[in-house]
Amino acid sequence: MFNLRRAEALRYPFTLGKKRKDLRRENNKAKKILILGVGNILLRDEGLGVRVVEKIIKEHPLSENVEVIDGGTLGLRLIPYLEGRDAVFIIDAVDMGREPGELFRIESHGIDDIYNERKLSAHQIGLREVLALSRLQQILPQKVLLFGIQPKTVDIGLDLSEPVSSRLDELIKMLLDEVQSLALAY
Repeated sequence: MFNLRRAEALRYPFTLGKKRKDLRRENNKAKKILILGVGNILLRDEGLGVRVVEKIIKEHPLSENVEVIDGGTLGLRLIPYLEGRDAVFIIDAVDMGREPGELFRIESHGIDDIYNERKLSAHQIGLREVLALSRLQQILPQKVLLFGIQPKTVDIGLDLSEPVSSRLDELIKMLLDEVQSLALAY
């Protein structure tokens, strides 16, 4: 039905024995819709994106045109997975200064602004850089949406806080409704 690729399985552009153009040819066969969960599962609510894609895989069958990827904290190594897509739906916890547990959906033109303040350290490469470099390489799909929940805590721990975990199903429904409406076009 659909495919979950873990971050460790990323192979482009680091695969030995294959040329870059061969890997790009493979990516052109990519499924048209990508659901990309990002975040660090060791920092409680920061792991929201990864926890959402895990739940989608377990509970929600998707069409053949949809691929689900656990992007974890890979940063720039995610760029090749954006290529050849019609749409990318990103799931992440982003502190927007709102009440913990508040849901949000942000269109592509507003995503850069959201991530301007998000870096945890000067050396961290974040989703903002991934999107900017993909745009420069002209591989960023026209439709990019960010879905998320306002985190309560990013302290060390593996579980999501109650305000975030209590809204997971609602976030997934919002995301999958959007995916479904786009998938019907195929």
